[in-house]
Amino acid sequence: MKLNDYIRPDNVAVDLNAVTKLHLFQLLAAKAALITKVPGDEIQRALLKREELGSTGIGHGVAIPHTRMGGIETPTAILVRLRQPIDFDSIDEAPVDIVLMLLTPTTEPNQHLNVLACFSRRLGAAGVLDRMRSATTAKALHDCIASKA
Repeated sequence: MKLNDYIRPDNVAVDLNAVTKLHLFQLLAAKAALITKVPGDEIQRALLKREELGSTGIGHGVAIPHTRMGGIETPTAILVRLRQPIDFDSIDEAPVDIVLMLLTPTTEPNQHLNVLACFSRRLGAAGVLDRMRSATTAKALHDCIASKA
């Protein structure tokens, strides 16, 4: 599985100015709506509903909000580095500054888990988070997640 298949360079942003988790979800849902043609409010509701099950803040300043959505034909990911870390109710209680949102079709539940696991492994690879935090452009941030280097 190639992560490049799921995250395009134009779906990456550096220094996104989100001040709360809700604000972040609004911004991510608006961007995802442009990509998927699913209304942003539906995406935001789905992300919030998933978040009610437990925080998607996985620790070390990283969150992977994710959900399966009707109306989406292929997995869609958006990667952002926030301008300032925000509270995310993460498992380690650390604020979050790296966010990878993943939307997958409801028709393929196994695909959701496989893509999510692949992104999680990449984010946990040695040095990746340090490189992501020092990236100065969206392309450099994209390269951190999409390349195997």
